[in-house]
Amino acid sequence: AWRFITANFVKISQQDYFMTLEKDELISIIKEDDLNCPSEEFVVETVLKWVQQDLEVRGQLLGDIF
Repeated sequence: AWRFITANFVKISQQDYFMTLEKDELISIIKEDDLNCPSEEFVVETVLKWVQQDLEVRGQLLGDIF
């Protein structure tokens, strides 16, 4: 399952359930060396979308994520 997530990060990051991940789950995914994504900018944009789902709480977590 983990290999599927890292290999299909772009598609998975666009799913609604991706926005419900816990901080530690998100960090584990984006820090994977084998993460298949077009660029680091894509990862940053994805994390920012995740933060925007609960800006008040998740906004405080950005320092932990990056």
